[in-house]
Amino acid sequence: IKKSVRVRLATSPSIHVPVGTESMDDVQLKENTERVLEEVKKTLTKGATQIKTVLLKTTMSKPVKIDW
Repeated sequence: IKKSVRVRLATSPSIHVPVGTESMDDVQLKENTERVLEEVKKTLTKGATQIKTVLLKTTMSKPVKIDW
């Protein structure tokens, strides 16, 4: 997985992070997603309270909201 993050601050803060590939199984994607969320929470000054929504999507799919 690439070690890059795209942050967009135009109208509202948004972080786009690749967490895996379509060929990965659900367990690997879950672990990668949890790791990214933990790192983002550590970086934010108010932690998880600053995260409003988490969406997961493949390149050409519609986003799926993740309840966490």
